[in-house]
Amino acid sequence: MSDPSRESKVIEVSDKAKKLIAGVLTVLMFVLVAFATLELAGGMVRAIVSTIRDGSDGVALSQEQLLEAFSAFLTVLVGLELIETIEVYFKGKSIPVVTIMLVAITALARKVIVLDMAHYDPLAIVGLALLVAAFPVGYYFVRRAGLPEDAG
Repeated sequence: MSDPSRESKVIEVSDKAKKLIAGVLTVLMFVLVAFATLELAGGMVRAIVSTIRDGSDGVALSQEQLLEAFSAFLTVLVGLELIETIEVYFKGKSIPVVTIMLVAITALARKVIVLDMAHYDPLAIVGLALLVAAFPVGYYFVRRAGLPEDAG
């Protein structure tokens, strides 16, 4: 038979290690999101300055530039959602299934918005379409099941 106090110490050390790693991940994610935000802002400023300098009175950003900006914006949002997920972990010992699904849906939405169908195999697009259909259905069933907020 195993010693309950020893098992308790192992679990305690494991919990502390997980919290430490989650803390490091949070700091790294904050740095990454900050750089992504600065890059997004810098790109927008460069585009506006370029338009003013060129004296264009037409469209300030091309469709490609707009898609890149939306992609960067949604990437920052996914990063913020991941930070929130780590914060939820700090508050409890598990991450809600709903939170993970919402992060995945946001990331999937980003992918769909910036998708250039000319560069993807049709089968990959079908797979992405199935994911687009599956995540909301899964989200619906998870919410309908009434899982507690800390289930995961």
